Amino acid sequence: MERLKLIKDKGSILDCSKEIIYEQSFKIKTLEEAYQLSVRIANETSNPNENLVICELLNNAIEHGNLGISYEEKTDFIEKDIFLDEINRRLALPENEHKFAEIQLVKCKKGLLVIITDQGCGFDYKKYLTIDSSRIMESHGRGIAIANSILKIEYSENGNKVAVRFPNL
Repeated sequence: MERLKLIKDKGSILDCSKEIIYEQSFKIKTLEEAYQLSVRIANETSNPNENLVICELLNNAIEHGNLGISYEEKTDFIEKDIFLDEINRRLALPENEHKFAEIQLVKCKKGLLVIITDQGCGFDYKKYLTIDSSRIMESHGRGIAIANSILKIEYSENGNKVAVRFPNL
């Protein structure tokens, strides 16, 4: 129940400790797996259009968490049109071949709780929770802010674990 402890310690965005309908765990490594799982999760919610929100958070776990791509590097890779090539290159590196993002789904009568944990060292998530006007015209950097504006999200202190609540299923 360590995954529930994180949420309880942070003020419980969704108390699923009672009346759990099911728990599921997934491990993903690639952006394609992130997309497929985000569709699966979105279909469990009352609004499947929230697929984009979950997909962004899953992608962040892979790109920035497990593969260590910085915001600045991502900007550069996108501008040079080599971002996906760089993702694939880093996925093949020996230090990354055993890394994965773990996703916990906990469904209870109050809703669906999704906990995403990457194997990175974390990041300063606080500066991404709202849209920064300096990043408005960037090709990326708004996913967390959009997720936070649509759904309630909470990060662990070091930023390598995020919990998302989908209420009222």
